[in-house]
Order: sequence, then C-alpha cells, then structure tokens
Amino acid sequence: MLGVVFGGLAGASAYVITYGEYKQRMRSTADARKGGLRSATVAFLFFFLAALALPWILQSVSNR
Repeated sequence: MLGVVFGGLAGASAYVITYGEYKQRMRSTADARKGGLRSATVAFLFFFLAALALPWILQSVSNR
C-alpha cells in the first residue's frame, strides 16, 4: 500500500517538474507531456519497487 502512495506522489511530482522544464525548452507540448510521463513512470516504479524490497532488506539486516 505504501508503495502505491509514495510511488504515486513521486510520479506526480516528477511529472509536474519535468513537464514544466520541458515546456519551457520545447515547442511542442506533446513532447513535454511524453517526457513528463516517462519521468513519472520511472519515479513511480523506483519508489514502488523500493517499498516492496524495503521489508525484505530490513528483515535481512535485523537478523544479523
């Protein structure tokens, strides 16, 4: 559940920031949207997978 929440927040933040930057530098807003969506997808996947892996990592560290 936390992965979806934090991944969604990270994805939304990455989209807004990247879209704003690309919009200033590109003529086409479609290209800016593509770049924003690409960044949002990467950020979402990173935080979602990190949230899935974190319990396993913490458990293996605490068992040492």
